[in-house]
Amino acid sequence: DLNFEGAAVSYAPGAQEPQREFKPFITAGVFPLQEIEEKAGVSTQDKWLVAAQAGLEWAPSTRARFKLGAGYYHYRNVAGVQNLTPTTTGLYDLGAPQFRQKGNSLFVVDSDANNNGTQDDPVYGLAADYRIGNVTLVADFAEFFPLHVIGSFDWARNLGYDQDDILARSGQSIEPETDGYQAKLTIGYPKITERHEWQTFVGYRYLERDAVLDAFTDSDFHLGGTNHKGFMIGGSYGLYKNTWLAARWMSSDEISGLPFSIDVFQLDLNAKF
Repeated sequence: DLNFEGAAVSYAPGAQEPQREFKPFITAGVFPLQEIEEKAGVSTQDKWLVAAQAGLEWAPSTRARFKLGAGYYHYRNVAGVQNLTPTTTGLYDLGAPQFRQKGNSLFVVDSDANNNGTQDDPVYGLAADYRIGNVTLVADFAEFFPLHVIGSFDWARNLGYDQDDILARSGQSIEPETDGYQAKLTIGYPKITERHEWQTFVGYRYLERDAVLDAFTDSDFHLGGTNHKGFMIGGSYGLYKNTWLAARWMSSDEISGLPFSIDVFQLDLNAKF
């Protein structure tokens, strides 16, 4: 549910041709994440996301469809920078992330928190750089049409994680935890539009501490952030035309650090006009 400001372009030849067997696609974009006002006493640079994804959809028959995508997400200037003299300057205080949930490795940028005038509250910055490689695979089988069996697999790795850079930046030696993946199986109608249509799913998710930016992860699973693993199960049922009831259960535990388990149940009534 992210809608960044910025610019994006996409090209998908054959997307409107149902009988075409191979359909390539590519999307690229540049998005400003945080603009830093230039003024005396501030050395933090603007934060950006540059991203691209390319892939191919293959439909060997009317009963099977496969889609493979590979993406790269390059975050610029999101890692924190240590103030040279923490007790007197706040040159890099604005490098602290504006949006953060939980999980990513942090370090103290300025221990006197010049941004709010106190002597006790530290300013934290991200310890790692984030350059995310991502592979997505979807397989859709309709041998029992109109019912579908849909399997999906998503894998991500933070290719920008460098222990030496983090040690120089923060003084901390942090072991890399930079991988994440999610597998999901869905059975039923691909979209719920009519009464008595149904869909059920089960999935597993594993997301290490610095695999992705915790600010932009799903805020429902583990109540947001990274450093978690667990399963999800749920389903939907059509009550009337374009009206359906959906429920899901998500159970997660921490991957590393102190024990932290979260179970979430959601029940939604949806109507589409």
